[in-house]
Amino acid sequence: MIKWLNLLLIVLLAAPTPVLAQRQVNDATLHYTIEVQSSGSSKLTAMNGATMKVFIKATQSKSVMESSLGSETNVYDAKAGKGFILKSYSGQQLMITMTKANWQQKNKTHASLKFTTEDTDEKFGNYKLKKATSVLPGGRTYTVYYTPDLILNNKEYNNAFPQLPGVPVRYSVVSGDIVFTYTLGKIETDPVPSAAFIAPTSGYRTMTYEENMQMRKDGIR
Repeated sequence: MIKWLNLLLIVLLAAPTPVLAQRQVNDATLHYTIEVQSSGSSKLTAMNGATMKVFIKATQSKSVMESSLGSETNVYDAKAGKGFILKSYSGQQLMITMTKANWQQKNKTHASLKFTTEDTDEKFGNYKLKKATSVLPGGRTYTVYYTPDLILNNKEYNNAFPQLPGVPVRYSVVSGDIVFTYTLGKIETDPVPSAAFIAPTSGYRTMTYEENMQMRKDGIR
């Protein structure tokens, strides 16, 4: 009897430990909170408590950022190669149309980062986290915490990190002296309706991405 128990123990110890497999999804909704740090503008720090929701399908994506100052929505259809931005601030409604080249230009900073990754002891719920670090020109370090346990098949959503195999959980975006820190609060993998990505047909002043960039250069927001 003891011999059989010893044999069973050896078999159990030799058995491979189950590993949580990566899960690939087409549809997902990511809920982020946003913290803003700025040495110059108290108006921008008023954005603390802002939220961003990212709706993702296989080839479509939509991010909606809402704060006390207004809202901004980025929509892109990777299959059609076009998208648009909706801005609603101070009672003004603006729609900016975008081509594939415009979208790539808008997101080129994230897409061009080269990361080194390392394991961490941190978790987001049941998801384990990894730390990815990139050194930018000028020596500034860019850090992203992400979970490799959930893989989004769509790599072209707004503020995506296509070179990281997983969902970003915490990261920062720097614009001048302003730092926007995004922290994931919830992940949903329910189907996202296609109607969420349809552009409005009225109520917005429309311009191209190039026209909007020229306005920004001229100091017009």
